[in-house]
Amino acid sequence: RLLAEPECDLDSQSVQEFLRFFYVAPPRSIYKEISRIESGHYLTVANNGALATHKLEPIPANERESASMDSADATLRQFQNLFEASIERRIGGRRVGVFLSSGVDSATLMAGCQRIVADQVEAFTVGFDAPELDESAAARAYADCLGVPHTTLRFNSSDYLAAFKKNAHEFDQPFADPATLPLTCAAGAAKESVEVLTDGSGSDGLFGAPIPRHLRFPLEFSDRSPVALRKFIGAGLSQVEFLGLT
Repeated sequence: RLLAEPECDLDSQSVQEFLRFFYVAPPRSIYKEISRIESGHYLTVANNGALATHKLEPIPANERESASMDSADATLRQFQNLFEASIERRIGGRRVGVFLSSGVDSATLMAGCQRIVADQVEAFTVGFDAPELDESAAARAYADCLGVPHTTLRFNSSDYLAAFKKNAHEFDQPFADPATLPLTCAAGAAKESVEVLTDGSGSDGLFGAPIPRHLRFPLEFSDRSPVALRKFIGAGLSQVEFLGLT
């Protein structure tokens, strides 16, 4: 909606893809004649206004080999240095809020922020009435362990309806992530007490490649299956021919 002019037509193939998978894969968008940048690519704009996309160069083989030969401790130290430098570049010395779940991504992000701006970090978690959805207790335990103030936010149906209307007005194409509404509500509540917000959820989105809906089910099924069963199924599938392929 932000990108398209009123006369822009919807792309029928993208509409079908979204209704089936809840996701429109780049380079298509929901609109005809409007493209998105694929993962692993970047956009350049020339002085004359010409646009071009380019594929990122792969890491040279010699650098990959060198990295694989480094010790695990050295690799970990290098990652931590890069990770903390990235945090510092983005938050500076400002008071920072962390959207904290029970997962390792947001907990690691909170720990990194605490190292950079100690005593200027506050954690926020959206609480839910359904026990299977509520992560506030585990999140509070993480925050208490690092001495970070923690707030559990709870919203009602009116809050989510307002967030839905806001997103429907501002998003440039359909977006089916169910975490969007709680995230919108949490951002509005947290901005009153912090200057910058950080979020570790959906980290695969950093690479422009969120997992499509048709892949989530087999991945979730596989994750819950015993290792022995997964190996047995994998060995069986490797012997099956499909369209002449093995």
